[in-house]
Amino acid sequence: MVFRLAPQKNGSWKYNVIYELNETTGGVQPFYGVILDGKGNLFGVTSSSGTYGSGTAFEISP
Repeated sequence: MVFRLAPQKNGSWKYNVIYELNETTGGVQPFYGVILDGKGNLFGVTSSSGTYGSGTAFEISP
């Protein structure tokens, strides 16, 4: 799951789900970590699901 945290005036944090990995949206079991490039794009891979069941690569852009 990719989410955004935003500080609130009362000192708490609010989160919004940006993207959720699952069998329908592009893979399960994220593998290793993610990579963030200089433009804010987030890249990662999963080890399962996808077209042939062998995982997927994904990019999430701001």
